[in-house]
Amino acid sequence: MSVAAFGPDGVPNEALRGMLCCPGCGGERLAWESGQGARCPECGGWFPWRGGSWFAVVPDASWRAVVQDTVALFMDFTENRDAVARLAGGDMQREVENFREEHESDRDAVFREAWEHLNVPREARILEIAAGDLRTAARLWHDGYRPVCLEPIPEILGRGEFDRETSIPRVCGSATRLPFRAGSFDVVFCQAALHHLDAIEPVVREAARVLRRGGMFLAAAEPYSACGSSIERIRGHLRDLSFDMGLNERIPRFGDYVAALRGAGLEEVRSFTRAGDVRVPRRLGWASGLLARAGVARGMRMRVRHALTHGQSSLVARRGGASIAAPVPVRPAEYCFDPADYIERRARAGLVGIWKALMDATEVPTAIEVGRNDLFELRRGFEPLQRDASEIAFRWLIARGAFFLRVEAGARELVADVCLPPGGPAGCDIEAWAEGDSLGVRQLAAGNDWTELRWQLRPGGEMRIVEFRLVCEALRPLGGGRFGSVKVRRVGAY
Repeated sequence: MSVAAFGPDGVPNEALRGMLCCPGCGGERLAWESGQGARCPECGGWFPWRGGSWFAVVPDASWRAVVQDTVALFMDFTENRDAVARLAGGDMQREVENFREEHESDRDAVFREAWEHLNVPREARILEIAAGDLRTAARLWHDGYRPVCLEPIPEILGRGEFDRETSIPRVCGSATRLPFRAGSFDVVFCQAALHHLDAIEPVVREAARVLRRGGMFLAAAEPYSACGSSIERIRGHLRDLSFDMGLNERIPRFGDYVAALRGAGLEEVRSFTRAGDVRVPRRLGWASGLLARAGVARGMRMRVRHALTHGQSSLVARRGGASIAAPVPVRPAEYCFDPADYIERRARAGLVGIWKALMDATEVPTAIEVGRNDLFELRRGFEPLQRDASEIAFRWLIARGAFFLRVEAGARELVADVCLPPGGPAGCDIEAWAEGDSLGVRQLAAGNDWTELRWQLRPGGEMRIVEFRLVCEALRPLGGGRFGSVKVRRVGAY
């Protein structure tokens, strides 16, 4: 069997061409242009070739979670890197590196153990979705496998630090619209990816569609919440940078994963932990979840309180014989945003604009009340404090914290309820920004009392979603890259 690959000019060889299709309409007659990309003659979609990757981007509502993670993980960290390094003496950079190493090394170990159970032959056709920096794919390549990789975030996919000696086919696209024909793969897998999605089943259904009958699906290292546990409770037990930076962390229940796999036509669902594997009975998914959580707690030496709120498992299932329909076609005239804005990274404002266009305005609050509405999706750069009722607040994690508010047509002011506890600087300046425009600087004196700072809003004729920023350059590091001088417990547009 010949190895599926893109040529240096971006044109796929025969093996790969026989697997690809239009992600918008499913058409199989893609017209390839050397060094440029492919056009679908059926729907008119254009999918360019850039920097060694094929961009099969079809902008629909499923991209909201991807754009959120892109803005939170890359744009904000990049903007704050210099300020963080100056204020924390490099501690923040070390924390980021420790975060990546801890998560990735653990994830790799969990994946390897689950992969060994599959006994995948070297000639198998393999697809990794949400492939990240190709760390796992490169290792599989050096072990004799020949995977194809799909990743939605170009900054990760384009790193190339793990695939310099390989010819791994790289596709930038969404797992809800895989640009592959039905039955193209023997194995489809992902790692710690499904819990970042707004909905699991559309991705699993697409994975099942591109699997041959009898093919295997593996979702490795997926966290899940315990029965009755909330995302706020889980977050209260974790010191996780992904929450603080505003990534799209969902943490579904164990039964949600199982239901999504079975709803997509996958069978023989098994749960793997470091303590062993469990066959998930059809009517006892909740009991298997308890067993899986207990296994994770033993195998990973997690603290008891963590095991009571959440666990981690790898799920394996086999593709059944039922036919699976392709996603509803989306033509260029129906795109939610211009794919070039996402692909070319024309400006940060363009990415935030895409995110705003994909957000449901009714879910965006007019005021952030810490402890009352869950805002880890809508704010970035603030760390929640939940030690006791008197200290329910956010404190700055980075110097330029960002958040979204719904601004009604008659709103006139941005009001922030803030505090600068004694023991640090005598005072500090806080500057507010709205959509890249400064609203002015306000002074905050040290003291135990909460103070209302107000900024005049520019008039607007209609309700809108606005990205605000509170910038405080004079923060005092607490250690570990975190800052504790200034706290905010409420901010709103009135």
